[in-house]
Amino acid sequence: MFYKADTVTRNSTIHADICIIGAGAAGITLGLALKHPSRTICILESGNMQPDQKTQSLTELTTEGLPISEPSRARQFGGTTTVWTGRWKPHDPVDFEARPWVPNSGWPITYEDLLPYYNKAADLLSTPHVSDYELSQVESLNRKSSLPLLHNEIIRSSVFNWLAQRDWDWGKKYRGTFEKAENVKVFLEANVVNIATKPDGTAVDHVDVKTLSGNEFQLDANIFILATGGIENARLLLVSRDRHTNGLGNDHDQVGRYYMDHPKGVVGEVKPASTKMYLPAYWGVTEGDKQLRVGLSVSRAEQEKHKILNSYVLLEPVFPWSYNPGIPAAMAIAKALKHRTIPSDIVKQHVGNVFRNQHVLLRWFTSKLLLRVFNRQERIKKINLWNFMEQEPVPENRVTLDTKTDALGLPKAVLHWEIHDTDKRTMIVLHTLLREQLRQWGVGELASPLLDNPSGDWPITSDASHHMGTTRMGSDPRTSVVDKNCKVHGLSNLYIAGSSVFPASGYANPTCTITALAVRLAEHLKELMTKRI
Repeated sequence: MFYKADTVTRNSTIHADICIIGAGAAGITLGLALKHPSRTICILESGNMQPDQKTQSLTELTTEGLPISEPSRARQFGGTTTVWTGRWKPHDPVDFEARPWVPNSGWPITYEDLLPYYNKAADLLSTPHVSDYELSQVESLNRKSSLPLLHNEIIRSSVFNWLAQRDWDWGKKYRGTFEKAENVKVFLEANVVNIATKPDGTAVDHVDVKTLSGNEFQLDANIFILATGGIENARLLLVSRDRHTNGLGNDHDQVGRYYMDHPKGVVGEVKPASTKMYLPAYWGVTEGDKQLRVGLSVSRAEQEKHKILNSYVLLEPVFPWSYNPGIPAAMAIAKALKHRTIPSDIVKQHVGNVFRNQHVLLRWFTSKLLLRVFNRQERIKKINLWNFMEQEPVPENRVTLDTKTDALGLPKAVLHWEIHDTDKRTMIVLHTLLREQLRQWGVGELASPLLDNPSGDWPITSDASHHMGTTRMGSDPRTSVVDKNCKVHGLSNLYIAGSSVFPASGYANPTCTITALAVRLAEHLKELMTKRI
């Protein structure tokens, strides 16, 4: 059930078995996985059902180094799922390894440990299973290709899936579920401003909650889970100084460190060997609700050989109409409706989006609708390379606190992050290997400024809105913030959910792994609560 935080009696205390702070992908998954008639759950969400500028202003921060995209830190029920495009993929096994050539890499759990939870999360959320990423799943969709799947011991093909657009916004998707859940209370416009510990400092006692209109109250629980995102998780730990002068979980100055993103950008282009080239799996395939696309990355053996990270590229075809998509797009809609290529309700939905979100509409036309309509008969001018970088986990990339404060009186965050030498060298090696392999496969000739002018200004600098690593998971409190069960070191009842616990980032979008970790955490907590009874 939903409540406005301003309706809570001022200075009162709410009691719950479990308190979840944040209602984005992690918080919603936890709420779904933990809800049960025998336990009370309270979810504290800073935002409302719709975006609000005053609430959104609480995310303002200072960046030192590279900037980040502000809209990605959405404060509303559903969190970042209200502004994304549904890309979904598990991490690779190598991402979990302690790679000798990558300092500070390695999770305290393995890919095999998390594998069953990927599938359990898929069952809970109706998202793709791990088997949906096997290359055998795309071979039939690639049957009309002018070339076989591009895959060998050097360069491997990697499958991404997209959720159906109706499943992007989890605020809308799960609103009804939480409205009917009597033992799950979601408090909207409820901002946690402090996590207070018990007198001995070994457990959380309660959280202090404020609203922008001035109401204040407390919430105590047996278990607390922090799920406010990669930047806000660290910020809230740092501001909660109570009996911990450096912030909660920060006895060894680890909170906020090892920030990672997935720097991205279009750099490099392929002159195709044939203008009639058709690579549907790489351009993007839509078949019913199934939407997938294959990218290219360096094999694990080659990563170790060259001492590089796990990054990847997408191949993006450029057609004659790509530079002026307006008229061809309109023609494509008409053609699609006439031949029933795409359901009319989907077309109408995206026509409406042109006024609300033009960049999403254009991307959707290019990758889904136009490619499907013009299909293999359309000649291509060139193939652009969309680059997505894994970043080395570097302690100097970090979140700290500012002297400036927000409307609630909390110090704002300061984010410092840069691209380091290993990150750059990885992409240069990837382009080097890719140039030779694309030539051998008969795709075409790659021209890349990373190879032609490697000492020039680094061109891949845009963030992907994937905020990771600031409360990393590990077995040693001196180098991590949470243990393998996502419990904060030194505190018996405080846990953290979300990509802030990732010790290494890989290249996959984080949401799939966020949900798997959330389901794993939920099962761990249910086991603990059963033992206590």
